[in-house]
Amino acid sequence: MNTRNLDRGGDDTLLGVDSGFSYEISPKTSFDFSITNDFGTSPQGQQQKNFSIGGTLSSQVSQEWSLNGGLNYRATDYGSRTDDYAEITIGAVYTVNSNVRILGGYTYRDYSSDLTASEFKNNVFSVSANFRY
Repeated sequence: MNTRNLDRGGDDTLLGVDSGFSYEISPKTSFDFSITNDFGTSPQGQQQKNFSIGGTLSSQVSQEWSLNGGLNYRATDYGSRTDDYAEITIGAVYTVNSNVRILGGYTYRDYSSDLTASEFKNNVFSVSANFRY
């Protein structure tokens, strides 16, 4: 149990969670899962409750290729409203050799709020290369 005692605004209690779970499905495939529930403070000093849950699946499909995908959700409760944020990711990594990797990914983000000026949806495509010497 987490308890918050404020100088102004009273006290609050919630079931606190901060956990992570990793599971090796096979020697080449793994699943990571996390969940958190805790108090927080916005950059403007507003008290909030933060809940998030997410998972990622990664697999080495061949010596050159690995794939990953994930889903994350976060709810931020400001007391007068709750904002929701969802994110979906997929990606691939191609290993050229021990010194060069090419990465590609797609991320979809959706932020919903009662404050329409804060809402957004976007798509992010990325391609990058890693060089190791």
